Amino acid sequence: MTLEAPPWDMDDKQGSLRRYAEWLHDMARTTFLESGTHVQLFFVLGNDGQGEINPAPPGMGREELAGVLRSRIKEGGGYGMIHIAEANCRLKDNPDVKSEALLVSMESRDGDACCWIAPILRSDDGAALADSVLTEGRQQGTLTGFFGGAC
Repeated sequence: MTLEAPPWDMDDKQGSLRRYAEWLHDMARTTFLESGTHVQLFFVLGNDGQGEINPAPPGMGREELAGVLRSRIKEGGGYGMIHIAEANCRLKDNPDVKSEALLVSMESRDGDACCWIAPILRSDDGAALADSVLTEGRQQGTLTGFFGGAC
């Protein structure tokens, strides 16, 4: 893993965003494994690959946060969004079973979307991550659908 972000190719924005998301996924895993946690972050990138990092403000609800991010994307002409967070998950077949995962999701104005999901394994010795599973397509939830409405 390198600390330097991959280069942005103006002729391949979609591929560039995907490579940037893969790089952030690797960085997020490393950060989590070193500290046992990861703050929630939103990376909003423009057509040129430049952008801003937006930490989730403490105490702000998901609906309000989604509205703020949608406004920033609309005003700034964002091309892509990458979201890193620890999430509480429930199994579809057994909603009483809760688990945690490190999520890195990406979506673009061109419709490309994916999400890396790494189950968090907590023990008395600390926290670890299982291998990430890559899912293709938009996820469902309040903090998704920034380029085409909520899922």
